[in-house]
Amino acid sequence: MAARSAVHTRKVQLEVCIGKEAQPVGQLAFVKEGNREYSVITYGVGWLSHPARFSVSPDLALVPGYQVCKPRGKEDSRFFFALADTEPDAWGRRVIARAHAKARKNDPTLKALTELDYLCAVDDFSRIGALRLRNDAGFFFAYSGARSTLQDPLESSSAGWIFGTGLSWSVSVCSGDAVQWLVAFSCRSTLACRWL
Repeated sequence: MAARSAVHTRKVQLEVCIGKEAQPVGQLAFVKEGNREYSVITYGVGWLSHPARFSVSPDLALVPGYQVCKPRGKEDSRFFFALADTEPDAWGRRVIARAHAKARKNDPTLKALTELDYLCAVDDFSRIGALRLRNDAGFFFAYSGARSTLQDPLESSSAGWIFGTGLSWSVSVCSGDAVQWLVAFSCRSTLACRWL
């Protein structure tokens, strides 16, 4: 009988928070076993006992314990609906993949992108919805003009988990009746901002 090769498993755990106050909701674990990727969420005891608690996703029951989201097909998300909604669209994925491919030319040790890389490449400030992801060092994912590619979250759990892809973001900032648009873009290692 032929021996099976060992499947390499990597796991990253992030805290899921909600709102500007970053109320902890629970833990998200992303698992990569060989070519398979899936996520596991568990609500925190504090969230389950909070008087204003609610299920953060229609496919995520408000119960204690681990809830696994494994994709049925190759094109399905590895995340529950509320997090899947925050993943970049096809255009965003192409931009991220191109930036990563350029970085791999300079550093061939960079690993291929995972679905978690794409999810975490979305800046916390511009992420759709109220759910926020925080690493074990207590940092939310933020745009950094100093980086021009992604850092592999499966290889790091330090404060260096700050992502930038050279993307441009438009953010509406409302002050009373006035609406101002802040456009931020990276110029190599600097971040330039201008008000329109």
